Amino acid sequence: MIRYAITARDLNARIDAHSASWRERAEARTASLVAAGRYDEGTSIWSEVKAVFMDVQFNKCIFCERQFEGEEFGRIEHDLEHFRPKSSVKRWPTGRRAGLFDFPLGSPNTKGYFWLAYDLGNYAASCKVCNSTLKSNAFPIAGHRGIPVENGRSLLNKEKPYLCYPIGRVDKDPEDILDFVGTVAVPRGRRGHKRRRAEVVIEFFKLNDRDQLHFERASELTLLGFALRKREADPDTERWSDFVEALIADSRSHAACKRAFMRRWSEERELAERLLHAAEEVLLTRSVPTP
Repeated sequence: MIRYAITARDLNARIDAHSASWRERAEARTASLVAAGRYDEGTSIWSEVKAVFMDVQFNKCIFCERQFEGEEFGRIEHDLEHFRPKSSVKRWPTGRRAGLFDFPLGSPNTKGYFWLAYDLGNYAASCKVCNSTLKSNAFPIAGHRGIPVENGRSLLNKEKPYLCYPIGRVDKDPEDILDFVGTVAVPRGRRGHKRRRAEVVIEFFKLNDRDQLHFERASELTLLGFALRKREADPDTERWSDFVEALIADSRSHAACKRAFMRRWSEERELAERLLHAAEEVLLTRSVPTP
């Protein structure tokens, strides 16, 4: 997970260029929902702006960083995710994992965040696994549920959400919260809310339980390792430096994983070599590491 540092002004401009009337229509719908005190619409207009968020995120899932097709073919692979659920909030976790965490995760809520149903600061493009299968209408928090008309910034301070909102700079940079050891996601913080956020995000989106994510990360790390070795062997040629920079750019899948590996390549070379070998083994044996 990485930050997409677009400003609210630039995002609004992109929305207006995509659909000149969308924000006006969204404002009218929001007023109607606030008056009703709940989400009660039979039709919606948020899918109209899904392509804008796909473009902002380089066609990657906001949560797991998998990359999909662009607007022409990829709309079916993405959902337009409501970061805070619009109509209800369910308890999380449930079932056999209900006792997984020993700290509060927030109470359920039957009305959800209806006043944010058309708030651009509450949207992101997510893959169907992260959104429909895993996130659904859950939203764990450490603080107290917000009330109508509170916006994302004030809600952040009041609710202390565990999930990260990576678009813009309202929330913390996800790369300051999540780290990677090879293909395995780990917390960066040692204690407190920062560590708990990472623990929840990793469990919530099953970042270490989905074989496909490990295989994709391993592929990217193997390619990055090849480029890094080429750069060392031929330091006077800019081609390999450019190649390395391209591989860790925001636009590439699993950029956070590769950037974490780059830090270890520079600071803990022996560990980085072992992690690279482990990534190669994932590709060769189709077996994933144990977190």
